[in-house]
Amino acid sequence: MADPAAQQRRALLDRRWIRLGVGLVLSGVALWLAVRGTHLSEIENALGNADWRWLPAMLAIKAGTLAIKDLRWRCELGAMSPGPYRATFRAIGLGYFGNIVLPFKLGEILRVGLLRRYNPTVRMGEALATIAAERALDGAILAVMVGAVLNTVNAPGWVMLGTIILLAAMLGVIGLAMLPSVHRFFLDRLPDRGLLGVARKVVAALTRGTAVLRQPRAFTAAALLTAVAWLAEAVVFYCAVRALGVSLGFTSTLVVTLLLSVGLLVPSAPGQIGTHQALCVLFLAPFGVDQLQALSISFVLQGVALSVLCSIGGFVMVREAGARELLRRAPSAETSAVD
Repeated sequence: MADPAAQQRRALLDRRWIRLGVGLVLSGVALWLAVRGTHLSEIENALGNADWRWLPAMLAIKAGTLAIKDLRWRCELGAMSPGPYRATFRAIGLGYFGNIVLPFKLGEILRVGLLRRYNPTVRMGEALATIAAERALDGAILAVMVGAVLNTVNAPGWVMLGTIILLAAMLGVIGLAMLPSVHRFFLDRLPDRGLLGVARKVVAALTRGTAVLRQPRAFTAAALLTAVAWLAEAVVFYCAVRALGVSLGFTSTLVVTLLLSVGLLVPSAPGQIGTHQALCVLFLAPFGVDQLQALSISFVLQGVALSVLCSIGGFVMVREAGARELLRRAPSAETSAVD
């Protein structure tokens, strides 16, 4: 008789390969749509005429956002269980590197795996839950920031509607996570064994991993760090805009930063090639940025992101002996909520 766990791992791996295939097709179509009607020489000329004196600032700020996100993750981990925690910055760098250059979004597994290598008492399910908490914070804080400036920019109506929907969804998730009674309700009713026992373990992991949302001091610190990180991302975007001589204000770049962060959730090829270009063209058009300018901005932003994340994440990958084992184990790592 076949091992049910092995069958589950194979099914998960099959779904990942299907998603990768879909992502490659979508990226190919998106790249074709983004560049059609534009000659490569035009993009080369636009990049060649850019003011590259902005580049050091973009690279430094992009690297700084990783340090800010490291501080936020320490807040989340500390709320879950008092530290100290080792190698969190290395784990963050490796995780974001994995997310941008590897298929299947393996970065989160690499991130948690490296964290647990140096902090073996941390459980995988709980560590993954801290990442879920920060994703909810990302969406909510960015939506609040964009909502605060939408009246100052000439954005289409669908941007306002999408911002409201995102904010409502993220606040709903955070609100449920903040209520201890919700967690107790499920924990008291789910059995310890069987299929529902697995669900109980997932709820227990989420309860501990999202503790930052129920501790006012830790929540305030994490929210402020999230806001600073998104402002830094918008500043990188604005620097790219200035380097290319595009007429676009900072508040508009903040709005487009939100749109890109949501749009890039769709499956895509590693490095978000094609998808990033198409979305930049789509989201910058309402602000008067033409196709050539949008493509140039996209290539600059991707170049900065890949340079920083590959430098830091690649260094961590090489430095950490056995890091490739985390890759080999990644397909089965998500099948368990706890160790």
